[in-house]
Amino acid sequence: MNRQQKILILIILFSILIRIPYLNCPLQPDEGAYTYQAYFWFKNVNFYKSRFCNMLPGLPLIYAFIFKTLGSKVYILRLFLSFWNALSVLFIYLITCRILNKKIGLVAAFIFAYLSWLPTIQGIMQKEVYMLLPYIIATYLYLLYAGENEIYLFFSGISLAIAIIIRQTATPLLIHFLLFIFLQSKKILRDSLIFLMGTFLPLFAILLYGCLDIGIHPFFYQLGGYRLTTASIFLGPWWWHLLRFLYSSAVTGIFFLLLAAFFSWPYLDKEREFGKLFILSFFLCSFFGGMIGGRWFFHYYLQITPALSIWLGWSAISILRQRKGIKIVFFVFLLIPFIFYIFATGYTKDFCLHHGRRYDITKKVARYININCAEGQEIYAFLYYNPSLYFLAKRRSAIPYLFRSEVLFIPQRLEEIKLAIEKQKMAYLITYDLPYTIQGVKMPLTDTFMHKIKACLTPEFSPFYKNYPIQISLIRQVFKTIPKYYLPVRSIPFDNTHVIIWKKKD
Repeated sequence: MNRQQKILILIILFSILIRIPYLNCPLQPDEGAYTYQAYFWFKNVNFYKSRFCNMLPGLPLIYAFIFKTLGSKVYILRLFLSFWNALSVLFIYLITCRILNKKIGLVAAFIFAYLSWLPTIQGIMQKEVYMLLPYIIATYLYLLYAGENEIYLFFSGISLAIAIIIRQTATPLLIHFLLFIFLQSKKILRDSLIFLMGTFLPLFAILLYGCLDIGIHPFFYQLGGYRLTTASIFLGPWWWHLLRFLYSSAVTGIFFLLLAAFFSWPYLDKEREFGKLFILSFFLCSFFGGMIGGRWFFHYYLQITPALSIWLGWSAISILRQRKGIKIVFFVFLLIPFIFYIFATGYTKDFCLHHGRRYDITKKVARYININCAEGQEIYAFLYYNPSLYFLAKRRSAIPYLFRSEVLFIPQRLEEIKLAIEKQKMAYLITYDLPYTIQGVKMPLTDTFMHKIKACLTPEFSPFYKNYPIQISLIRQVFKTIPKYYLPVRSIPFDNTHVIIWKKKD
């Protein structure tokens, strides 16, 4: 074993060990929904009937595999993710060796290990981390293809399809690969078809499953129509997207890494034109994929970490050959995200440890439901923060809308919930009290331009609510309806409010 291989092993071990303190990090809301889907898949309830799911079922399938083979404890999910991500570190090294050299590969692997963990962008959890491994493998297989070996191109397409099935935002990478097939291949049409065949065969199977399961129109609405018509980069005022990018990229530290990357661009080796073009295209397609969701959540930046790590690894080696002042500027930009992690934990409100209080109250509610609610009965948590309640309670949701945004972006769904309450569809209902619920729904005051700017720079502001005043009115109607059909049986203190558990009247 040579020196470089030993360093690579140390980097891979580093990527695993830095995640150890977060093994018991509570389930984040998205994770709660996916674990719920995976659990009830084993109860013969498929992914699209357990909840309103606007994603392909890649992540619930991974969770189902983990549950079946290793168990369903939270620390097992975190440990599995650590080793999954360690494989991504290895393939970042292999990709960089193909494009550049082994020395840059080691630096890029180290930067990726750190960035893919970064708690400011929730790298210790989230579906993006799962998506990155097949995403990166697809890129490595394309590089093995090198314009000649079509079998690698076919499997590159399959790997990209797996990434898309886990997270649809991987789709723009198709553009990157097709561009380079056009630039490198002597048989452009044939090679493009081979790549597209590898990509669309798995996708066709999973799309066919969804269409047969819930119907063509509902499936494609959930898959694309819902997001594109409620919250995407194509909706909302342009200035909101610009400010949200500046806000989220600055708070996560990504903005400074981008500054470091673009600052170093002129100093990269000019003779490596293929490497520069490949990395830039890889980065731009990844950035577009990550941002297309439109809400600029911190974890969306995870998608750019593979391309950015390779770019920054190359930059670091190139900058070391430059004069002192240039070195200082570059490495200051590079270190800022780490400084943010140390000093900005409380400000961002999105680090995993800050989910703890809400997760603790969720566990208390789940324990009560487990004891008092029969296994075949259904529950519903109205405008509740963390859908992991359903997974922890091992009870199905009577209504498929688990997230507040799924209800508030489409006010008619509040009417559906009110009707379900009147029909006593759920055995138990969970709510916060009315003032806390209204407070959580209200947007900051935006009656002047400066108020709008201020609201844009807060974690909760969203311009995507339609018929906004109607939501408040309908929520009040729901709360007036609940006591007619349900009795409060438990009130659990939480912050300045209570979580109320309601039982269906006999």
